[in-house]
Amino acid sequence: MRVWLKRTELRVTMLLAGGLLFLTGCDQNLQTTVENGVIASWQSLLGAFLRALIALGSQSQSTTTT
Repeated sequence: MRVWLKRTELRVTMLLAGGLLFLTGCDQNLQTTVENGVIASWQSLLGAFLRALIALGSQSQSTTTT
């Protein structure tokens, strides 16, 4: 499990570094569009994750009270 996490961490780091190097040479409008897209994607992912946690918490709370 630990090896898998290290590999994933390395891959994400390399992907972000490569994306950063690619975006530094691009047009400012393209760079802004990509950055806004990445931010919106992360916000959606985080929002879905938090909604799932809240739903899971409310389900466990309702099953323990009955």
